[in-house]
Amino acid sequence: MAERLLLEGSDLSELMSHVRSEFGPHAKIIRAERVRQGGFAGFFAKEKYELTVDVPQMPPAPVRPLRSHRPPPSSLEELLDAADEADHSLLPDPMSAREAIVARPDQAAQAAKPRAATAGAQFATVLDQVRALADEGLPAEAFTPLIPSAVAPEAAEASAVPPTPGPSRAQGSAGAAVVPEPPVESGERLRAALTGLGVPAQLLGGARLTLAGVLDAIPPGPTPPRDAGQVLALVGAAADLAAVVPLLVERMRLNPSDVVQVGGPARSDAAAAPDRPTRVAGASGLSTWRARAATARHPWLVVVPVGADAEERAVAAEEVDACRPDQVWAVIDARLKPVDAVRWLDQVGARRPVDALAVRALMDTAAPGTVLGLGRPVAWLDGLPTSRMVWAAALGQPLDAALG
Repeated sequence: MAERLLLEGSDLSELMSHVRSEFGPHAKIIRAERVRQGGFAGFFAKEKYELTVDVPQMPPAPVRPLRSHRPPPSSLEELLDAADEADHSLLPDPMSAREAIVARPDQAAQAAKPRAATAGAQFATVLDQVRALADEGLPAEAFTPLIPSAVAPEAAEASAVPPTPGPSRAQGSAGAAVVPEPPVESGERLRAALTGLGVPAQLLGGARLTLAGVLDAIPPGPTPPRDAGQVLALVGAAADLAAVVPLLVERMRLNPSDVVQVGGPARSDAAAAPDRPTRVAGASGLSTWRARAATARHPWLVVVPVGADAEERAVAAEEVDACRPDQVWAVIDARLKPVDAVRWLDQVGARRPVDALAVRALMDTAAPGTVLGLGRPVAWLDGLPTSRMVWAAALGQPLDAALG
């Protein structure tokens, strides 16, 4: 029966790493929630993450026997004697396997009790081969099969055949053991599951598909500009901006006054408050602001809200271009249809193209991989800068459910 736990923290990636390191790979994250408290006009709210985790009860690990503090073996014979002694300590029969074979050769193949690893004529042959390799190399005709057959030693000796060239094989009278080929079916199941999650086909190329290979093929997102006077423009719907801006401000370690809110009544520098964002009205106001913004000792975050119709998107495109940003990030709801998202990105980036995406609500869609096919790298994912680990978490749980 699994034990359900509730974990809280301000950093989602640290919480997930804690779950894996503390509770192991069998722990399952049932729910991940973002909780917001306080704030001003939808901005600067305190946020935390809550993870609901099911931890299965594992059986207690067997107690290992204490090892003796004897000096380590100094020769091959001493090493073999130590191995024999360790095996004999687990055997109820005091007679060794070598003695059993010598005393009852006709019953050796039907013995049900385990044998010591270093006992018997079979191991003696292997030991001779090891010594020959150490001294002068093993001739090809000295090979004998290492898999014992289920007949008497004489019959096994007569049925031995030399190895065939090619892949590693070991043959005996009971059949042949062949090195298995890579499982093709599992790769095709993985390809079908990732396609169902919306991962684009260009990331699923190659004959031997693995999740690690897909994660390596995902284009890395850019880091936000952090030098003094640099500008990051964030464009998106008002509701999407309200969910992303506070987290990005905290991650970039900006003051509220380092944020420029486009739209609404503009405030003069004298009226600007250090605990509130700066407001600038329209493209002309942004051009005037940008002329003096380069002399600041901190980076800027310019927030450009976008309306619902095409005319408002054209206005937003002018405002983005007027602030002459070093980077432009577009906030995208992952639940939006890919064809609509691409058209929206083309419209708001008509004058200054979008450099990267800040994606929200990825956990609320059944096809999280669709955001990888929008033609722009993803820099931000549900409050976290993208990384290999973040993508593994975003795709891992729905992939487990798809594979069953």
